[in-house]
Amino acid sequence: MKKALFLIPAIALCVAMSLLTDSGRLAAQSSVPGMQNLIWPADKVPADLPPYTDGKLTGSASTGKNEYMIKVMETNDAALKAYLSKLQGMGWDVSSSTYESVARKGAYRVEFKIGTSFGLQITIYTAEKGVWPGNVPEVLTQPRGCDLLDIQLTENGDNAWLFHFTCQGMQQQEAFAYMDGLLKSGWSGDRSMVARTTTWRGKTYGISVEIYEIEAGGNATFTVNFDLQ
Repeated sequence: MKKALFLIPAIALCVAMSLLTDSGRLAAQSSVPGMQNLIWPADKVPADLPPYTDGKLTGSASTGKNEYMIKVMETNDAALKAYLSKLQGMGWDVSSSTYESVARKGAYRVEFKIGTSFGLQITIYTAEKGVWPGNVPEVLTQPRGCDLLDIQLTENGDNAWLFHFTCQGMQQQEAFAYMDGLLKSGWSGDRSMVARTTTWRGKTYGISVEIYEIEAGGNATFTVNFDLQ
């Protein structure tokens, strides 16, 4: 009879611990403010990003400027692999590493991170439209028909100046055509990288333009360097 009496507190303790564990899990899943939406947020994500159905959606919310996060539990690596394969079939450029998988298409970059403790975390980044810098030398022209995304400028005094620009929807042949145009206008090099010198800001600079990346989904990114001679 005494043993039965001792079992009651023990059972109560186990129930309490279970509740605390569940509460902690729920708190972790809802750590992002407003992450209460339990339905695929079709109005918040790209139209051609299909719902992730092989798991339990535990929440979604905006996590920053042009950034949206979705959390899924009760899924696994095989389910994620099948989903990424589906994206590839829909024209997304998909790459994977040890830590994450990334899908790119147009103005969108989607990161997938999966773990035993936090499930699957899907983060969608939307690139902003860019504007061609107005103070670059005339010899550096904007690619024709380029829908600019994500221009990133880095300046180191007067000695060096760097920027990256991405043309949305630009295919490999269009990127090569841009480089061919620069070669015909006096640049030296080849289709992957061209260079020349020019006067800029009253000084002589060496300029190089390089094709940094061409995604299967149709985005071309270029790197431009200015170096004081």
